[in-house]
Amino acid sequence: MSKLLLKDQPLIVLPALAVKVGVNGALFLQQLHYWLEKSVNVQDGYTWVYNTNQQWLQQFPFWSLSTIQRIISKLEKEGLIIKGKYNRSKFNNTVWYRIDYKKLEELMPSDEFEELEDVNLTEGESQIEAAEPVTVKASLTETTAENTNQIKREEDAHDAYVQTLEAAFIARRNRGVYPSASDLKHMYEVAKSEIPVEEALSGLQEAFDHYVPKYSGDTIRAFAYIKQHLFHKHYVTSQRTLASQQTEKRLSYANKKRVIRKEMTPDWLKENEELEPPAPAFKDDAHFEEEKKKLAESLRELEQELKNN
Repeated sequence: MSKLLLKDQPLIVLPALAVKVGVNGALFLQQLHYWLEKSVNVQDGYTWVYNTNQQWLQQFPFWSLSTIQRIISKLEKEGLIIKGKYNRSKFNNTVWYRIDYKKLEELMPSDEFEELEDVNLTEGESQIEAAEPVTVKASLTETTAENTNQIKREEDAHDAYVQTLEAAFIARRNRGVYPSASDLKHMYEVAKSEIPVEEALSGLQEAFDHYVPKYSGDTIRAFAYIKQHLFHKHYVTSQRTLASQQTEKRLSYANKKRVIRKEMTPDWLKENEELEPPAPAFKDDAHFEEEKKKLAESLRELEQELKNN
């Protein structure tokens, strides 16, 4: 058993562990250790636990799913936790976890922990004589005060959305009880997009209804396929809506009545036009006949001139 971990139920971590793996890593290791102490799942000579992502979120409500995944990934790279899969069904992607206590002990030489040997833990009280324990509340206040509230608000806004997608996806997939970590990641990406939940549910059903199996028994197993379908459908729909709006705007502009400019006529000119009627072309019939003869004579002279030329 590692000296760095406590058996008590409250989330309490030793500063020495927090210094080595960070406060978040220490909190997760301590909680994993707590469940390993209660677990009866023994495989390959080791005790394992297989909490789902939703169960981890319930235990760490101050973290987002992505934060938990980053903590697990970091601890796995450092060799402090080990993942395994011991599910009976090959389609069950639930991940099992255990702590590598030997690796944990190698973090620091044993003499650096001598001051921690006088640890007195009772059922109702935790007391560390040589080192002051760091509680969850104090740790979070110091390390995540600037972003915890924002993350919590964002996660609360998307939780109902994701739970709705999760229930519909599991029901249509008809396999497994919980989505995988990857499925939840893609569900949260859809929840954070501009796709309404009603449209997402409709698209999910559509994806399953129109899926073409590549072989007998083939079906949609991962939500990544659903996400791709939803994003593509939403993009096409939004582009069509945008094109329709632009077309309506152009037609509205083309049909808009143009203003015809009218020249302003001075009042004095209007009065003159009204008072002075146009003069007649001929004074009387005699004048008309005289002008007619002049015109005929001019035509004859012109005709004679053309002949001579």
